[in-house]
Amino acid sequence: MTRKLFADAGFFIGLMAKDDYSQAAHEIFEHLKETHLISDFKDLYITNYIIMEVLHGLVQKEISFDELVNNYEILKQCHICNVKQKHINTAINIKLYRQRNRRTDRSPIGFVDATSLVIMDEQKIVHIISFDGDFDKIPDLYRRIYNKDTIDQRILGSQCR
Repeated sequence: MTRKLFADAGFFIGLMAKDDYSQAAHEIFEHLKETHLISDFKDLYITNYIIMEVLHGLVQKEISFDELVNNYEILKQCHICNVKQKHINTAINIKLYRQRNRRTDRSPIGFVDATSLVIMDEQKIVHIISFDGDFDKIPDLYRRIYNKDTIDQRILGSQCR
């Protein structure tokens, strides 16, 4: 049984280039397939903003142009939700404004992350594969997957109840 899962840019960068999160990204991806939570990339949800973040991150890792194009083809297999003006407005007015620290006047998450949360709400997705701990600062509406154990605890554990 596949599950709706949103994937953040850092997850894909870890899968597609060597970095500090590569091992965890590969373990997560394989465990999701082994537990039948996904069958492949086509079962992951992303936004067009995530695609741009991944491609930019891969360029920073100095991968070849051919590798960049191949990785773009992989990303195109995912469920791609296009961020529209209404999503941007909601991200600013709800996710960023309401979550900001009143003392510092700063939000715990960035703009792309806020639009991701808006899309997740629209698609009724509660799980996000991300190595970005700032998602944990948002009230307990989302469950971040950042290693194999969190899949067992936050997804598979909830199926047993």
